[in-house]
Amino acid sequence: MRRNRLGWVGAGAIAAAATTMPAYAGAVYGTLTRNGAPLAGAQVILTCGSLISSGQAGPKGQYRLTIAGGGRCSLTIDGRSADIALGDQPLRQDFEVPAGTAPLAPR
Repeated sequence: MRRNRLGWVGAGAIAAAATTMPAYAGAVYGTLTRNGAPLAGAQVILTCGSLISSGQAGPKGQYRLTIAGGGRCSLTIDGRSADIALGDQPLRQDFEVPAGTAPLAPR
């Protein structure tokens, strides 16, 4: 056992904390455009396994989502999805989001 400012901490408590917290947070960010113009207000959803993070693009089409862990994930923008891989460093991924039902186009 170790003593810290808050009292005694056992090795078991440290091991339990280390195994229940993710090693890193995955993050994806970028800019969304339609016909070359910023796509403000677009719904953006990041799904990694059973974890979900969502938000809306800002006034200049910018977005940023963070999620515990990472790996193989799906990024859905206004109902259309693209597969991405998140690691321990933030991933920049800009998209052209065409009108209609056309697929997302990474830039």
